[in-house]
Amino acid sequence: MRRISTGVLGGPILGVLSTTENVVTTLTPDANLTLDPNGTGEVRVATNLQVNAGASLKLADNASSFSVSLKSPGTLAANYTLTFPADDGGASQYLQTDGSGNLTWSSIGIGISDQTGSGTTHYPLISTSTSGSVSSVNTSSSKLSFVPSTGTLSCSAIGVTNCTVSGTASLGSSVDINGGAIDGTTIGGSSAANGTFNTLSASTITETSSIAYKENINPIENALESILQLAGKIYDRKDGSSQNEAGLIAEEVADVIPNVVSYKDGKPEGIQYTKLTAYLIEAVKELATQIKK
Repeated sequence: MRRISTGVLGGPILGVLSTTENVVTTLTPDANLTLDPNGTGEVRVATNLQVNAGASLKLADNASSFSVSLKSPGTLAANYTLTFPADDGGASQYLQTDGSGNLTWSSIGIGISDQTGSGTTHYPLISTSTSGSVSSVNTSSSKLSFVPSTGTLSCSAIGVTNCTVSGTASLGSSVDINGGAIDGTTIGGSSAANGTFNTLSASTITETSSIAYKENINPIENALESILQLAGKIYDRKDGSSQNEAGLIAEEVADVIPNVVSYKDGKPEGIQYTKLTAYLIEAVKELATQIKK
């Protein structure tokens, strides 16, 4: 071991450093070893710079009051190299490795592909956030699932608020409806709205008929004459939904009793068959009077 000096035997000692082979050591314990080129010069390392296990490479501020440390790992299983990209990347990008030590700049995001053929059950991702970003997402495997190949979405319960369904909705089992509306009519409510159904089955259908809802009340006249002008027909539906169906023709009824016919775009379309009951009652009464005479 020797101390760094002027190179003259017996000359003054320069600094407080000593060298042993290729090791430079400070003579004062725990003292800093500073490499400080004059002016704006740089300390350059032509080969590798090694920071031993547990030691850190510190990046300090101007006053050397605070620093950022890059600490070397305590133990390693093998040698590996991380190669940095050739530029500084863009805003909001991060460094990503390819698994071979090559680092590249990548943007935050998840790739999307159109999956329609898989028969495997998938679980939609859910989150409690409605804006901003999320740190994690969740699934509910026992409550919500989806099969891409069939388009089947399964869930344990459905809560609907202001929902519009277009096209054909198919339900695999019965549906318990505790609220909402059908075509504008509130389920369980007292206010009425218009609705259209191809087939409607019910054990009882009650129409509002209280005098409280009516005005300009007048008796039906010539009911028997009107009924005799109607002609019952048997026909098939063009859409194939029914054959040998019995009923009346709206256009023919409109010429006789227009107030039991519904219209669309100014043309007769439907018949309110329950309203014909009033004409039938009065027609029977007229027949009864004729029989008595």
